[in-house]
Amino acid sequence: MFRRTLVRYAEAQATQAAAATPIPQIPKQLQFRITRTHSNNLPIYLNYTGGARRIPQTEIRRIEGSMDQAHLELQKLVGSHVNVKRSNGKIFVTGNFVSKVRKHLQAMGF
Repeated sequence: MFRRTLVRYAEAQATQAAAATPIPQIPKQLQFRITRTHSNNLPIYLNYTGGARRIPQTEIRRIEGSMDQAHLELQKLVGSHVNVKRSNGKIFVTGNFVSKVRKHLQAMGF
């Protein structure tokens, strides 16, 4: 009996929190978007290249729209001294910038 009450209370709290959380709107000046994965995460990954040298590389996938604008946005974020490449809906940034990119994209509304 007591457990059911706790479960109902937890469900009610989760429903209230979901209703109180505003849905972020994507700014209209953006000409690109990044779709989330099936598990509702941003598609930002850390890979290692270079064989034995193990150079970290941040990969941003599932970019739709203007790759030029997405490339410039990430170049501004990480700095001009960092190598940023793009290819087939993906952007590769040399170095481990996963948390920095994820926080920035969430702040933008993705």
